[in-house]
Amino acid sequence: MRNKISPAHNVENQAAENQAIVWLTILNSPQLLSTQEQEFLQWLESSSLHQAAYIKIEQLWARGSVLSQLPEPSKTDFWQFDYWGVSVKGLAVACSCFLIVAIGLFSFLTKTTRTTYQTAMGEIRDIQLEDGSRITLNTNSQLNVELSRKKRMAYLTQGEVFFDVKKEGRAFDIETGFGVVRVLGTRFSVYQSGADAIVTVAEGRVALNKWVSLEEGFIPSVVLQANQRLSLLAARAGQSPEVVSANAELAWRKRQLVFNAESLSKVIAELGRYFPEAIFLSEPELANRKITAVIQLSDLKTTLQALSQSLNLRAEFDASGHEIRLFSSTPSPP
Repeated sequence: MRNKISPAHNVENQAAENQAIVWLTILNSPQLLSTQEQEFLQWLESSSLHQAAYIKIEQLWARGSVLSQLPEPSKTDFWQFDYWGVSVKGLAVACSCFLIVAIGLFSFLTKTTRTTYQTAMGEIRDIQLEDGSRITLNTNSQLNVELSRKKRMAYLTQGEVFFDVKKEGRAFDIETGFGVVRVLGTRFSVYQSGADAIVTVAEGRVALNKWVSLEEGFIPSVVLQANQRLSLLAARAGQSPEVVSANAELAWRKRQLVFNAESLSKVIAELGRYFPEAIFLSEPELANRKITAVIQLSDLKTTLQALSQSLNLRAEFDASGHEIRLFSSTPSPP
């Protein structure tokens, strides 16, 4: 047997829905005051009945069905009341005008902006977000950003992004395929390769999540500080952060690559992130040759010329220009 709803309950519901309609009109007014926003939040939080009414009216308004919810003036005393000294009698007329003027649904509590940012191979792009944070996308990267009144989220699907997060009350979460990074305001990079995601901190503190996503809540497994680097899989395995020079690791933001006693094979692999041409070594022993250099990311020929001069190498392009082979300029001993 269904529970009977008392007349008093119906009256309370109708009153709450009437107030919700008024709030929809007020919140979307171009003359909206900050004090009115605070009063609305107080009204919303004072009763679960208010919350349910607001959600219902907001959904109906989105479908253009608000007017069907308005009560008959003769059936309730809640149809006539004053708000901030303004008579709400004849609210149907006001709502009708409002629906004509309003084109889209504005949700005060749940308004969310979603934007996708991406770069092509070799492209580096600086972007300022709506919350005042700045991001820099490295080569061949894609990031989906979701900002709302309650949270700040970014989904890194590929590549590398440097975050300069504006400090405020909302946390900023970056979700990857291998875990989640959370900050309140700091500067750091997240690089998602095919097998892991690596976090490098330039300034402040960055927490790495114990779990893969936020569905079970954020449980930090480790907190990184400036000039520390750690992958998300290593963090989940309980490994300690690596001490690095963040300025050197993140020099790509200035279109530079900094190498300190790195093998030539690693240098070539790094160049492969920025240029589509394939680079090969003619001699296997060249792969382990150590390099300490600052390489400018200009066009590939200029970059290879600088690399060849510092290592006494010779670069030869094939006829198509899509493949390059590096040779040692110094003859091998007999």
